[in-house]
Amino acid sequence: MALSVDPVGERIAIEGGEPTLSGWLDLRSGSWTTNRGTTSRSVAWAPGGTKLLRGSRNYLFETNGAVELVDRKYRPVAELPLAGGCLTFSSDGTRVLTGPWRDSIKLWSWPDLAPLGSAAGVGTAHALAFSPDGRWLAAGTREGRLILFDGLLRSRVAELSAHGKGVIWSVAFSPDSKRLASVGNDQTVRTWSVPLLTPEQVYRGHRSEVWAVLWSPDGRQLLSAGKDMTIRIWEAERAKAPERVTNLVQAPLFSGDEKYIALR
Repeated sequence: MALSVDPVGERIAIEGGEPTLSGWLDLRSGSWTTNRGTTSRSVAWAPGGTKLLRGSRNYLFETNGAVELVDRKYRPVAELPLAGGCLTFSSDGTRVLTGPWRDSIKLWSWPDLAPLGSAAGVGTAHALAFSPDGRWLAAGTREGRLILFDGLLRSRVAELSAHGKGVIWSVAFSPDSKRLASVGNDQTVRTWSVPLLTPEQVYRGHRSEVWAVLWSPDGRQLLSAGKDMTIRIWEAERAKAPERVTNLVQAPLFSGDEKYIALR
């Protein structure tokens, strides 16, 4: 299931689920506006909150879906027929990344939806993300490929095979844009340093596929959700290098509050 909150925090749009649901909830009145259109697993409120971008003809692994722009009553405004069906906005609201169209992902301008570029040979990329500073783009694929691009999709900065070559369902950048989180079919949450995608930490605990991941606003925690019907919270701060003290002649003593240690 995909969720999107409008820019002022008054409406939540929903796509997907079982059974499938397409619509948005007005948080002030509690009323729903529902849609009988095609199934989708991607949705985002457009800047301004008067329109929605949503995937079309794309639910699980379809590669040649479309992206449609609709108003708040789900009346069609425009369509990107060769976009793929999954989408995400840049944090400044000027670009839209979509995919997968065959094995490609594509970049579009907003609000005119003009093509800005594309990258082929990516694979079946359903997990897409912009870094908050706009410098990077990330894609995770059905084939377990994790790829980092520059923010204009002109160059491939780093690529590796991850999550046991299983499906990568979601990717998310940390608030400072220096780290990337990914989740997948191997039931793990993983973090990587940007831009080299150097492995950092692996979080285990989910009992089935992990479908979604995001960072807390301060970057200190990760939230993940999966097929085991749980939401889990993980400490995401980088582990500090351990200090090694040698030549001890007595067992260390801890203070009662465990804030201090005495060594001799």
